[in-house]
Amino acid sequence: MEGLEAFAIEGGWKRIGEDGMIPVNLKGIESWGRWLAQQKIGIMRDIDYAWGQYGLYNYVPAPYHYWAVGAVTTLPFMLVCSLLCCIVEDDDEPKP
Repeated sequence: MEGLEAFAIEGGWKRIGEDGMIPVNLKGIESWGRWLAQQKIGIMRDIDYAWGQYGLYNYVPAPYHYWAVGAVTTLPFMLVCSLLCCIVEDDDEPKP
């Protein structure tokens, strides 16, 4: 019972770390921050696993794995947006 009190009342849940489950009673920014930290760890784990499966560790240094994946996934979206923004009809003459 003392351990449960220390965990719930005295803030012991803050010392669990990012791998722990999100407590149900957290509200607002704190719960979103814990959720985001768990998602980040999961994504990084998946990226490391994929780079290991394909044997790409020899070609790109470890810190740049995440930047490379981010660039490959966002580059097509940015390209399409820039093309759509640049398409302009040239109407120099007003229509009768």
